[in-house]
Amino acid sequence: MTRNEILLSALHQPTDAIRRVFTQSVRDHFPDREVFEVDYSVSTLEQFAEEGHCVLEDLPDFDVDRSVTTWDNKTDFSIETCWIKVVWNDKTFEFVQFELVLGDNSLTKNFLIAANREEAAALDQAVDVYLNDLETAVLVFSQGCWNKDEAMFKETRKSSFDNLILPEGFAEKIREDVQHWLNSKEIYQSHGIPWKRGIILVGPPGNGKTHLIKALSNHFNINTLYVRSFEDRWQSGQSTIWNVFHRARKVTPCFLILEDIDTLITPKNRSFFLNELDGFAANEGIFVIASANDPAKLDPALANRPSRFDRRYHFDLPEKDHRYRFLEFFTQRLNSALALTEQELETLAVATGGFSTAYLKELVLSGMMDWIARDRLVPFADVLRENVEFLRAQIQVLETVPPEGTDESDE
Repeated sequence: MTRNEILLSALHQPTDAIRRVFTQSVRDHFPDREVFEVDYSVSTLEQFAEEGHCVLEDLPDFDVDRSVTTWDNKTDFSIETCWIKVVWNDKTFEFVQFELVLGDNSLTKNFLIAANREEAAALDQAVDVYLNDLETAVLVFSQGCWNKDEAMFKETRKSSFDNLILPEGFAEKIREDVQHWLNSKEIYQSHGIPWKRGIILVGPPGNGKTHLIKALSNHFNINTLYVRSFEDRWQSGQSTIWNVFHRARKVTPCFLILEDIDTLITPKNRSFFLNELDGFAANEGIFVIASANDPAKLDPALANRPSRFDRRYHFDLPEKDHRYRFLEFFTQRLNSALALTEQELETLAVATGGFSTAYLKELVLSGMMDWIARDRLVPFADVLRENVEFLRAQIQVLETVPPEGTDESDE
Protein backbone atom coordinates (compact mmCIF):
# COMPACT_ATOMS: atom_id res chain seq x y z
CA MET A 1 0.00 0.00 0.00
CA THR A 2 1.11 3.55 -0.65
CA ARG A 3 1.11 6.12 2.12
CA ASN A 4 -1.93 7.70 0.53
CA GLU A 5 -3.78 4.35 0.62
CA ILE A 6 -2.77 3.72 4.24
CA LEU A 7 -4.30 7.01 5.38
CA LEU A 8 -7.41 6.71 3.20
CA SER A 9 -8.02 3.20 4.51
CA ALA A 10 -7.80 4.42 8.11
CA LEU A 11 -10.09 7.38 7.50
CA HIS A 12 -12.78 5.03 6.16
CA GLN A 13 -12.98 3.32 9.56
CA PRO A 14 -15.41 4.28 12.35
CA THR A 15 -14.19 7.43 14.04
CA ASP A 16 -13.16 5.67 17.25
CA ALA A 17 -11.00 3.22 15.29
CA ILE A 18 -9.17 5.61 12.95
CA ARG A 19 -6.17 6.26 15.17
CA ARG A 20 -5.61 2.59 15.98
CA VAL A 21 -6.04 1.41 12.39
CA PHE A 22 -3.68 4.10 11.12
CA THR A 23 -0.86 3.40 13.59
CA GLN A 24 -1.16 -0.36 13.11
CA SER A 25 -1.04 0.02 9.31
CA VAL A 26 2.12 2.11 9.57
CA ARG A 27 3.76 -0.57 11.73
CA ASP A 28 2.72 -3.30 9.28
CA HIS A 29 4.12 -1.51 6.22
CA PHE A 30 7.18 0.01 7.90
CA PRO A 31 8.25 -2.64 10.45
CA ASP A 32 11.56 -0.86 11.09
CA ARG A 33 9.83 2.35 12.21
CA GLU A 34 7.86 3.44 15.28
CA VAL A 35 4.84 5.76 15.46
CA PHE A 36 4.35 8.50 18.06
CA GLU A 37 1.54 11.00 18.47
CA VAL A 38 2.95 14.51 19.06
CA ASP A 39 1.51 17.77 20.38
CA TYR A 40 2.76 20.06 17.61
CA SER A 41 1.40 20.52 14.10
CA VAL A 42 2.92 20.79 10.64
CA SER A 43 2.71 24.58 10.83
CA THR A 44 5.18 24.46 13.73
CA LEU A 45 7.48 22.21 11.69
CA GLU A 46 7.22 24.67 8.77
CA GLN A 47 8.32 27.50 11.05
CA PHE A 48 11.05 25.25 12.45
CA ALA A 49 12.25 24.60 8.88
CA GLU A 50 12.04 28.26 7.84
CA GLU A 51 14.51 29.13 10.59
CA GLY A 52 16.92 26.49 9.30
CA HIS A 53 16.46 23.83 11.98
CA CYS A 54 15.21 21.07 9.65
CA VAL A 55 14.27 20.30 6.05
CA LEU A 56 10.80 19.27 4.90
CA GLU A 57 10.23 17.29 1.70
CA ASP A 58 7.15 15.90 -0.06
CA LEU A 59 6.94 12.14 -0.48
CA PRO A 60 6.21 10.66 -3.94
CA ASP A 61 3.26 8.52 -2.87
CA PHE A 62 1.31 11.17 -0.95
CA ASP A 63 -0.32 14.34 -2.25
CA VAL A 64 -0.39 17.08 0.36
CA ASP A 65 -3.71 18.95 0.77
CA ARG A 66 -3.34 22.71 1.08
CA SER A 67 -5.66 25.66 1.57
CA VAL A 68 -5.07 29.22 0.42
CA THR A 69 -6.02 32.44 2.20
CA THR A 70 -5.10 36.04 1.47
CA TRP A 71 -5.04 38.54 4.31
CA ASP A 72 -3.45 41.98 4.50
CA ASN A 73 -2.09 41.55 0.94
CA LYS A 74 -0.31 38.36 1.97
CA THR A 75 -1.17 34.94 0.57
CA ASP A 76 -0.76 31.93 2.83
CA PHE A 77 -0.79 28.32 1.63
CA SER A 78 -1.54 26.25 4.71
CA ILE A 79 -1.12 22.48 4.89
CA GLU A 80 -4.26 20.68 6.03
CA THR A 81 -3.44 17.00 5.40
CA CYS A 82 0.10 15.77 4.87
CA TRP A 83 2.57 12.94 5.05
CA ILE A 84 5.98 14.50 4.62
CA LYS A 85 9.64 13.70 5.10
CA VAL A 86 11.56 15.53 7.84
CA VAL A 87 15.35 15.67 7.84
CA TRP A 88 16.83 16.83 11.13
CA ASN A 89 20.31 16.40 12.56
CA ASP A 90 21.22 14.00 9.70
CA LYS A 91 18.31 11.74 10.61
CA THR A 92 15.15 11.06 8.64
CA PHE A 93 11.62 11.13 10.03
CA GLU A 94 8.13 11.23 8.60
CA PHE A 95 5.35 13.49 9.86
CA VAL A 96 1.63 12.87 9.33
CA GLN A 97 -1.22 15.30 9.92
CA PHE A 98 -4.88 14.74 9.15
CA GLU A 99 -8.18 16.25 10.18
CA LEU A 100 -11.26 14.48 11.47
CA VAL A 101 -14.74 15.99 11.29
CA LEU A 102 -16.75 15.24 14.41
CA GLY A 103 -20.25 16.60 14.01
CA ASP A 104 -19.94 20.38 13.88
CA ASN A 105 -16.33 20.28 15.05
CA SER A 106 -13.03 19.16 13.58
CA LEU A 107 -9.94 17.71 15.19
CA THR A 108 -6.36 17.58 13.90
CA LYS A 109 -4.14 14.60 14.71
CA ASN A 110 -0.35 14.63 14.33
CA PHE A 111 2.08 11.72 14.26
CA LEU A 112 5.85 11.38 14.05
CA ILE A 113 7.34 8.26 12.48
CA ALA A 114 10.90 7.58 13.59
CA ALA A 115 13.50 4.81 13.63
CA ASN A 116 13.30 4.49 17.41
CA ARG A 117 12.24 6.18 20.62
CA GLU A 118 15.57 7.90 21.17
CA GLU A 119 15.50 9.70 17.82
CA ALA A 120 11.85 10.65 18.26
CA ALA A 121 12.60 12.05 21.72
CA ALA A 122 15.56 14.05 20.45
CA LEU A 123 13.51 15.75 17.71
CA ASP A 124 10.62 16.30 20.11
CA GLN A 125 12.96 18.04 22.56
CA ALA A 126 14.37 20.25 19.79
CA VAL A 127 10.87 21.32 18.76
CA ASP A 128 10.03 21.84 22.43
CA VAL A 129 12.93 24.28 22.84
CA TYR A 130 11.81 26.08 19.70
CA LEU A 131 8.21 26.38 20.96
CA ASN A 132 9.47 27.89 24.21
CA ASP A 133 11.07 30.80 22.33
CA LEU A 134 8.22 33.32 22.36
CA GLU A 135 9.91 36.61 21.53
CA THR A 136 7.84 37.05 18.34
CA ALA A 137 4.84 34.78 18.83
CA VAL A 138 1.96 33.85 21.10
CA LEU A 139 1.79 30.14 21.91
CA VAL A 140 -1.73 28.89 21.15
CA PHE A 141 -3.24 25.61 22.38
CA SER A 142 -6.03 24.11 20.28
CA GLN A 143 -7.17 20.57 19.42
CA GLY A 144 -4.58 19.10 21.77
CA CYS A 145 -1.61 20.86 20.08
CA TRP A 146 0.59 23.91 20.60
CA ASN A 147 1.38 26.29 17.74
CA LYS A 148 3.35 29.51 17.61
CA ASP A 149 1.04 32.23 16.28
CA GLU A 150 2.96 35.22 14.96
CA ALA A 151 -0.20 36.86 13.60
CA MET A 152 -1.77 36.94 17.08
CA PHE A 153 1.49 38.36 18.45
CA LYS A 154 1.36 41.20 15.89
CA GLU A 155 -2.26 41.89 16.83
CA THR A 156 -1.32 42.28 20.49
CA ARG A 157 1.33 44.81 19.45
CA LYS A 158 -1.43 47.00 18.00
CA SER A 159 -3.21 47.12 21.37
CA SER A 160 -2.17 49.54 24.07
CA PHE A 161 -3.59 51.34 27.06
CA ASP A 162 -3.56 54.53 24.98
CA ASN A 163 -6.36 53.27 22.72
CA LEU A 164 -8.29 51.43 25.44
CA ILE A 165 -11.18 53.49 26.76
CA LEU A 166 -12.46 52.22 30.11
CA PRO A 167 -13.84 53.93 33.24
CA GLU A 168 -11.36 56.37 34.73
CA GLY A 169 -8.49 54.57 36.47
CA PHE A 170 -9.89 51.07 35.85
CA ALA A 171 -7.29 49.84 33.34
CA GLU A 172 -4.50 51.46 35.32
CA LYS A 173 -5.57 49.55 38.44
CA ILE A 174 -5.28 46.22 36.64
CA ARG A 175 -1.96 47.21 35.07
CA GLU A 176 -0.57 48.19 38.48
CA ASP A 177 -1.83 44.88 39.90
CA VAL A 178 0.22 42.97 37.30
CA GLN A 179 3.24 45.24 37.71
CA HIS A 180 3.24 44.78 41.48
CA TRP A 181 3.16 40.99 41.03
CA LEU A 182 6.06 41.06 38.57
CA ASN A 183 8.11 43.17 40.98
CA SER A 184 7.36 41.02 44.03
CA LYS A 185 8.93 37.64 43.28
CA GLU A 186 11.53 37.89 46.05
CA ILE A 187 8.96 39.14 48.58
CA TYR A 188 6.60 36.23 47.82
CA GLN A 189 9.43 33.74 48.13
CA SER A 190 10.79 35.25 51.36
CA HIS A 191 7.41 34.69 52.98
CA GLY A 192 6.96 31.20 51.56
CA ILE A 193 4.10 32.27 49.29
CA PRO A 194 3.97 30.83 45.75
CA TRP A 195 4.68 33.56 43.20
CA LYS A 196 1.54 33.15 41.12
CA ARG A 197 -1.62 35.13 40.49
CA GLY A 198 -5.00 34.76 38.83
CA ILE A 199 -7.59 37.33 37.81
CA ILE A 200 -10.99 37.02 36.09
CA LEU A 201 -12.42 39.70 33.83
CA VAL A 202 -16.20 39.47 33.91
CA GLY A 203 -18.87 41.21 31.87
CA PRO A 204 -20.98 41.16 28.71
CA PRO A 205 -19.09 40.83 25.41
CA GLY A 206 -17.82 43.88 23.59
CA ASN A 207 -16.74 45.96 26.59
CA GLY A 208 -12.95 45.74 26.40
CA LYS A 209 -11.95 42.46 28.06
CA THR A 210 -10.05 41.11 25.05
CA HIS A 211 -8.51 44.50 24.30
CA LEU A 212 -7.25 44.75 27.87
CA ILE A 213 -5.69 41.28 27.70
CA LYS A 214 -3.85 42.23 24.50
CA ALA A 215 -2.75 45.54 26.01
CA LEU A 216 -1.35 43.75 29.07
CA SER A 217 0.58 41.32 26.88
CA ASN A 218 1.97 44.18 24.80
CA HIS A 219 2.80 46.43 27.75
CA PHE A 220 4.66 43.86 29.83
CA ASN A 221 6.15 41.96 26.88
CA ILE A 222 6.34 38.62 28.68
CA ASN A 223 5.62 35.16 27.30
CA THR A 224 1.94 34.73 26.47
CA LEU A 225 0.07 31.43 26.13
CA TYR A 226 -3.50 31.35 24.84
CA VAL A 227 -5.92 28.43 25.21
CA ARG A 228 -8.64 28.08 22.57
CA SER A 229 -10.02 24.76 23.81
CA PHE A 230 -9.27 21.90 26.16
CA GLU A 231 -11.34 19.53 24.02
CA ASP A 232 -9.69 16.55 22.33
CA ARG A 233 -11.55 13.35 21.49
CA TRP A 234 -8.52 11.08 21.93
CA GLN A 235 -6.99 12.69 24.99
CA SER A 236 -8.59 12.93 28.40
CA GLY A 237 -9.36 16.28 29.95
CA GLN A 238 -6.61 15.50 32.43
CA SER A 239 -4.08 15.04 29.63
CA THR A 240 -4.84 18.26 27.73
CA ILE A 241 -5.03 20.43 30.85
CA TRP A 242 -1.79 18.93 32.14
CA ASN A 243 -0.25 19.73 28.75
CA VAL A 244 -1.29 23.39 29.07
CA PHE A 245 0.10 23.92 32.57
CA HIS A 246 3.20 21.82 31.84
CA ARG A 247 4.06 24.13 28.93
CA ALA A 248 3.30 27.27 30.93
CA ARG A 249 5.70 26.17 33.68
CA LYS A 250 8.49 25.96 31.09
CA VAL A 251 8.21 29.59 29.96
CA THR A 252 7.68 31.52 33.18
CA PRO A 253 7.11 34.29 33.90
CA CYS A 254 4.13 34.14 31.58
CA PHE A 255 0.53 35.08 31.03
CA LEU A 256 -1.78 32.08 30.62
CA ILE A 257 -4.89 33.40 28.85
CA LEU A 258 -8.19 31.53 29.31
CA GLU A 259 -10.82 33.53 27.44
CA ASP A 260 -14.46 32.49 28.01
CA ILE A 261 -13.45 30.24 30.89
CA ASP A 262 -17.14 29.59 31.54
CA THR A 263 -17.17 27.54 28.31
CA LEU A 264 -13.64 26.12 28.56
CA ILE A 265 -14.35 24.44 31.89
CA THR A 266 -16.95 21.67 31.73
CA PRO A 267 -18.20 19.08 34.25
CA LYS A 268 -15.86 16.55 32.61
CA ASN A 269 -12.62 18.54 32.96
CA ARG A 270 -13.45 20.70 35.99
CA SER A 271 -11.68 18.63 38.64
CA PHE A 272 -8.56 18.20 36.50
CA PHE A 273 -8.39 21.94 35.87
CA LEU A 274 -8.78 22.81 39.56
CA ASN A 275 -6.06 20.33 40.51
CA GLU A 276 -3.60 21.92 38.07
CA LEU A 277 -4.60 25.46 39.04
CA ASP A 278 -4.08 24.69 42.72
CA GLY A 279 -0.54 23.41 42.17
CA PHE A 280 1.42 25.07 44.98
CA ALA A 281 5.06 25.61 44.02
CA ALA A 282 4.62 24.12 40.52
CA ASN A 283 2.82 27.20 39.18
CA GLU A 284 5.49 29.71 40.23
CA GLY A 285 5.64 32.52 37.70
CA ILE A 286 2.26 31.88 36.05
CA PHE A 287 -0.21 34.77 35.90
CA VAL A 288 -3.57 33.35 34.80
CA ILE A 289 -5.91 35.82 33.10
CA ALA A 290 -9.40 34.44 32.58
CA SER A 291 -12.51 36.06 31.18
CA ALA A 292 -16.21 35.25 31.35
CA ASN A 293 -19.18 36.90 29.68
CA ASP A 294 -21.83 35.78 32.15
CA PRO A 295 -20.92 35.90 35.86
CA ALA A 296 -24.01 33.80 36.66
CA LYS A 297 -22.51 30.89 34.71
CA LEU A 298 -19.10 31.17 36.36
CA ASP A 299 -18.30 28.11 38.44
CA PRO A 300 -18.24 29.11 42.15
CA ALA A 301 -15.15 26.93 42.57
CA LEU A 302 -13.34 29.33 40.23
CA ALA A 303 -14.82 32.61 41.33
CA ASN A 304 -15.08 32.24 45.10
CA ARG A 305 -11.75 30.77 46.14
CA PRO A 306 -9.02 33.44 46.40
CA SER A 307 -6.15 30.97 46.02
CA ARG A 308 -7.34 30.29 42.47
CA PHE A 309 -8.31 33.76 41.25
CA ASP A 310 -7.36 36.62 43.51
CA ARG A 311 -9.36 39.39 41.83
CA ARG A 312 -12.53 39.68 39.80
CA TYR A 313 -12.78 42.78 37.62
CA HIS A 314 -16.20 43.72 36.22
CA PHE A 315 -16.47 45.12 32.69
CA ASP A 316 -19.99 46.51 32.78
CA LEU A 317 -21.83 48.35 30.02
CA PRO A 318 -20.34 51.86 29.81
CA GLU A 319 -21.96 54.70 31.76
CA LYS A 320 -22.69 58.05 30.07
CA ASP A 321 -19.31 59.64 30.87
CA HIS A 322 -17.53 56.53 29.60
CA ARG A 323 -19.62 56.57 26.40
CA TYR A 324 -18.79 60.25 25.91
CA ARG A 325 -15.04 59.64 26.19
CA PHE A 326 -15.22 56.61 23.88
CA LEU A 327 -17.13 58.51 21.16
CA GLU A 328 -14.84 61.48 21.55
CA PHE A 329 -11.73 59.30 21.20
CA PHE A 330 -12.88 57.53 18.04
CA THR A 331 -14.40 60.52 16.28
CA GLN A 332 -11.34 62.70 16.95
CA ARG A 333 -9.30 60.27 14.86
CA LEU A 334 -11.49 60.87 11.81
CA ASN A 335 -11.32 63.53 9.13
CA SER A 336 -12.00 67.05 10.40
CA ALA A 337 -15.20 67.08 8.32
CA LEU A 338 -16.56 64.46 10.75
CA ALA A 339 -15.66 66.35 13.93
CA LEU A 340 -18.37 66.49 16.58
CA THR A 341 -19.04 69.35 18.95
CA GLU A 342 -19.20 68.86 22.72
CA GLN A 343 -22.98 69.21 22.56
CA GLU A 344 -23.28 66.61 19.80
CA LEU A 345 -21.11 64.20 21.78
CA GLU A 346 -23.22 64.81 24.88
CA THR A 347 -26.43 64.11 22.93
CA LEU A 348 -25.02 60.88 21.51
CA ALA A 349 -23.68 59.76 24.90
CA VAL A 350 -27.18 60.12 26.34
CA ALA A 351 -28.86 58.44 23.34
CA THR A 352 -26.59 55.36 23.45
CA GLY A 353 -27.52 54.16 26.91
CA GLY A 354 -27.25 50.35 27.00
CA PHE A 355 -24.66 50.21 24.18
CA SER A 356 -21.50 48.17 24.68
CA THR A 357 -18.20 49.71 23.58
CA ALA A 358 -18.27 47.35 20.59
CA TYR A 359 -21.64 48.81 19.54
CA LEU A 360 -20.32 52.35 20.07
CA LYS A 361 -17.46 51.56 17.70
CA GLU A 362 -19.90 50.03 15.22
CA LEU A 363 -21.99 53.21 15.47
CA VAL A 364 -19.05 55.33 14.32
CA LEU A 365 -18.05 52.93 11.53
CA SER A 366 -21.57 52.36 10.17
CA GLY A 367 -22.24 56.08 10.51
CA MET A 368 -19.21 56.86 8.36
CA MET A 369 -20.37 54.45 5.63
CA ASP A 370 -23.89 55.87 5.75
CA TRP A 371 -22.54 59.43 5.58
CA ILE A 372 -20.44 58.58 2.51
CA ALA A 373 -23.40 56.79 0.87
CA ARG A 374 -25.42 60.01 1.25
CA ASP A 375 -22.72 61.91 -0.67
CA ARG A 376 -21.63 63.63 2.56
CA LEU A 377 -24.59 66.03 2.33
CA VAL A 378 -26.15 65.17 5.71
CA PRO A 379 -24.29 66.33 8.85
CA PHE A 380 -22.34 63.47 10.39
CA ALA A 381 -23.92 64.02 13.82
CA ASP A 382 -27.41 63.61 12.31
CA VAL A 383 -26.36 60.40 10.56
CA LEU A 384 -25.03 59.02 13.83
CA ARG A 385 -28.27 59.82 15.66
CA GLU A 386 -30.26 57.95 13.02
CA ASN A 387 -27.91 54.97 13.23
CA VAL A 388 -28.36 54.86 17.02
CA GLU A 389 -31.97 53.74 16.54
CA PHE A 390 -30.99 51.16 13.91
CA LEU A 391 -28.35 49.61 16.18
CA ARG A 392 -30.63 49.74 19.21
CA ALA A 393 -33.13 47.62 17.29
CA GLN A 394 -30.35 45.09 16.64
CA ILE A 395 -29.48 44.97 20.34
CA GLN A 396 -33.12 44.42 21.28
CA VAL A 397 -33.41 41.54 18.80
CA LEU A 398 -30.27 39.88 20.20
CA GLU A 399 -31.59 40.24 23.74
CA THR A 400 -34.98 38.71 22.94
CA VAL A 401 -33.94 35.83 20.66
CA PRO A 402 -32.63 32.87 22.71
CA PRO A 403 -29.33 31.31 21.61
CA GLU A 404 -29.63 28.44 19.15
CA GLY A 405 -30.41 25.16 20.88
CA THR A 406 -31.99 26.72 23.98
CA ASP A 407 -35.58 26.57 25.14
CA GLU A 408 -37.09 29.73 26.61
CA SER A 409 -39.37 27.58 28.75
CA ASP A 410 -36.33 26.39 30.68
CA GLU A 411 -35.54 29.86 31.95
